[in-house]
Amino acid sequence: MDEGLKKRIDHNEISSEPNWREDSLTAYQSLDNAMYAVVFFYIDEKERLELRIRRVAFEKEPTGIGTTDIYQWLYETGKEIVGQLKGRKTLLIESKDVENGLLQVDWTELTELPKDEEETP
Repeated sequence: MDEGLKKRIDHNEISSEPNWREDSLTAYQSLDNAMYAVVFFYIDEKERLELRIRRVAFEKEPTGIGTTDIYQWLYETGKEIVGQLKGRKTLLIESKDVENGLLQVDWTELTELPKDEEETP
């Protein structure tokens, strides 16, 4: 098991079982967090993507995703991105990136959090 995955499970950031599994891709939704909704993506048990959206972006802003299952939305959005990545990335989706429930920018235009600036969700 990936050390980062074990750490997330041990710190109760995610459950021990993935929420989604397709071939070599597994994904876990974060447990409740006041600031973000997060889905962690693993390929062959190695973390490749941490995709976040600020809660205000889907709860209060007019993005069109307020009534959607935000974790399912993040999963569907992230699985289109994860295969294009080289290495591991943490990407943040902001309200300006979403309109009518759809991501309006290419993933390369999302805010990338550098490894040393990542906040624990």
